[in-house]
Amino acid sequence: MPYKFSGLLPKQKPARQNSFPDEITYWHLNFLINNPITQSTASKIESKFRETGDVKDLPKSRRPKITPDKKIDIVLSMEENPQSTSTLVASENEVSQTTVLRILRKENYHPYKFQLVQELNEDDHDRDRRLQFYEPTMNLCQTNPNLHQQILFSDEATFRLNGTVNRQNCRYSNRTNPHWIIMNIHTHPLTY
Repeated sequence: MPYKFSGLLPKQKPARQNSFPDEITYWHLNFLINNPITQSTASKIESKFRETGDVKDLPKSRRPKITPDKKIDIVLSMEENPQSTSTLVASENEVSQTTVLRILRKENYHPYKFQLVQELNEDDHDRDRRLQFYEPTMNLCQTNPNLHQQILFSDEATFRLNGTVNRQNCRYSNRTNPHWIIMNIHTHPLTY
């Protein structure tokens, strides 16, 4: 025996128990529907109506909105500790790392990477050797502007025995580049 309901019938027509095919035929004939609905569509609409009392779709679940207070907390935590990672800030504020990165980007924060630079001192024991390399190299660069494309720079890995943090992972997040100079206490690295 087919399941009967009158949920698709208009209010003007007296409610009576019809099968899905009868209801669908009635709608096609009276409302001139170009794309006829199927029996499964009618069944889904009817079950949705019985469950919720309405045929509208339920509101979709969306990503939770971040409150302005939470945004301020994230920015303040980066102001207080600019060397903090986005992962740490995310866990402190109980939001995702993507949210932290998105907020910092909107607030014009940029992660600046520390770069190792060499300083020539008067008391540097390698100073003379560096100058002996520098002067002829600069002369070669002036005569051949494409010299840098003809040199192969090999990769170098440096390991320290005292547990110094890998400078590849060091970042500083701020709105402006601080141009910091970090004086390093030299340990003897193992270079391979």
